Amino acid sequence: MLLKLLPKSEVPLLLFIFIGSLIALSGAYLAEFIGFEPCILCLYQRIPYWCAIFLCLMGILARANNKKLFGFILLAIGLALLCEIGIAFYHVLVEHHIIRETTECASSINLSDNPKIALEQLSATPAISCAHPEIIILGVSMAEWNLLYSLFLTLIFLHNRLTNVTRR
Repeated sequence: MLLKLLPKSEVPLLLFIFIGSLIALSGAYLAEFIGFEPCILCLYQRIPYWCAIFLCLMGILARANNKKLFGFILLAIGLALLCEIGIAFYHVLVEHHIIRETTECASSINLSDNPKIALEQLSATPAISCAHPEIIILGVSMAEWNLLYSLFLTLIFLHNRLTNVTRR
């Protein structure tokens, strides 16, 4: 029953992924605007969404003109969504202390060779840890919500592509 509501052709699918990516980015930037500081993995998680937005726009423009290019764009959108799942999953593993956070997670500044300048940089810039979520909603961190959301978008994308392939 619910599957009947899913987009059945390419343009509605591209619009769905486009709007879904905009919603994800809007939530991230809204949290930052409110005052929550993102860690480096939070920032990395935005990149695939930006790629998906760009690729969806390209796909809508290329659909009528070049079927081969359109196929590559659809493949690239799928890869961007899979990358998003990978980054979000990694972030969740770091939050649950299954994987140790990298040095990029522990510090977002470049330390100087001069110890005095390095100490000033450390005291002036707080490190944002990837292992300690700043926002938890209903007991779920933003990285976990993002993982669920990116899985949702990717499953809808894959369902559309697989049903379109089998119909041809």
